[in-house]
Amino acid sequence: MSSVSSALSGVGSGVRSLLASIIMSTIDNLTKRGGAESWVSSNINKGHYDYYYLVLAGISLVNILCYIVCIRAYGPSKGEGEKS
Repeated sequence: MSSVSSALSGVGSGVRSLLASIIMSTIDNLTKRGGAESWVSSNINKGHYDYYYLVLAGISLVNILCYIVCIRAYGPSKGEGEKS
């Protein structure tokens, strides 16, 4: 059983890395259109990492809102909230 959990942990780590790379390259490609300096520039003085982190915060907000919608749609289980 521990080998299965280790394998799933490795797969999860790989998926997270791939997703982070996709987000980073997408934002980089979108923000350097037209010859402008990218938000995630290698020159920290010219880049706008604050905008990049604002986009990440927006993605996290959408994630939390989806979670709230799902937990409200699911509702409490039977017997939960009843006093013994």
